[in-house]
Amino acid sequence: METPYKVSVLFLLSVIFIVGCTPPLVKEAMVPEASQKQIVVSGKTVSVGAVTGGKKTVQGGLPWIDDSSFQDALTTALDRSGLFQKVVIEPQGNYLISAEIVSQKMSGTFDNSIDLFIHYELVDKVDTKILWKNNFFSHYELSVSDVFDGAKRRRRLQETAVRDNLSQFLDQLRSFLEAQ
Repeated sequence: METPYKVSVLFLLSVIFIVGCTPPLVKEAMVPEASQKQIVVSGKTVSVGAVTGGKKTVQGGLPWIDDSSFQDALTTALDRSGLFQKVVIEPQGNYLISAEIVSQKMSGTFDNSIDLFIHYELVDKVDTKILWKNNFFSHYELSVSDVFDGAKRRRRLQETAVRDNLSQFLDQLRSFLEAQ
């Protein structure tokens, strides 16, 4: 009787150790790479407003994409994209970009897939008119070899999903701005 108890305790301690040691999200891993030197599409400036809908990671709990980490990645992605003359600190700027993390869901055996749904809006700050808005869905699954990579797999899933979502966002926003 003592052996199953010891095994259960060791298993529980292992799970707590793995979850508690999950590394934080890395901004650079969430930002899409610029494929080439970007040409400024809009002569306007943009500021990044508050991001909402993210989840805070509770100490010892599973990590989530939080508002602050996503806002940092969004700001860096916009800055590198060349879509605007300059990315500035709110409340400055001709335009305001806002984002809402509508849903982030981990699923599958060993949390090996993620679904991420984000709503973005571009607002003209002079007349507060919404110029453009869109929703982007990202789904990413780890390969079989990555599933057993411990706590890092969850972070990698999240970073990859954010990078894909930001890439979709920048592509569609570029198309909108070029049509203006």
